Amino acid sequence: AWDRLEAHMAACKLVAIAEVFRRNPEDGFEPEPGQMPAVVHEFTRDQLALALGESRAAADWLLTVAWHLATRLGATLEVLGDGIITRGKAELIVKLTLFLSDDEAKAVEAKILGRAGRLTPGGLRSALARAVMEVAPKTAKERRESAAKAARVERWAEDSGNAALMGRELP
Repeated sequence: AWDRLEAHMAACKLVAIAEVFRRNPEDGFEPEPGQMPAVVHEFTRDQLALALGESRAAADWLLTVAWHLATRLGATLEVLGDGIITRGKAELIVKLTLFLSDDEAKAVEAKILGRAGRLTPGGLRSALARAVMEVAPKTAKERRESAAKAARVERWAEDSGNAALMGRELP
C-alpha cells in the first residue's frame, strides 16, 4: 500500500513539475492556449533545482520526464498515479521512448503497460526494448548504430578504494 501511495505522490509531483514547465516557456515558444510548450525557459531548471534541493541535471531530467508524461505518455502517467508502476518504471518508459515519434511512443506504451506493474525493472527494460524494435525497427537500428560510435571504456575508483572498469555502448 505504501508503494502505491509513493507512486501516486510521484505522479502528483510530476504533474506539478509539468505545470511549472507549461507556465515557463522559452521566450518565443508560446504555445496555443491549453497546450504544453515544446521548450522550457532556460532558468526554469535552475529554479526547480533550488526549490527541490536537487542538482541542475536532476531537475532537467524531472522536467523531461514530466513533459513526456504530460504530452506523449498519458497512459503511463495514469498507471503511475494509480500506483500500478513505480516512478522508476515510469522514468524507464520515458527514457526508452525518448527518440520515438509520438505515435511510436504511444504504441510502445500500449504494448507494455498491461504487464509493466508485474515486471521487474530489468524485465521491463527488456520488454520495452523488444516493443521499440517491433514498433520502430529502423529508429532502433539507427539509435544502436549511432550509440556504437560512442563506444568507450570507463574507469573510476570505488568507495572501497578498489578500481572499477566498465565498457559502454559496445557492439
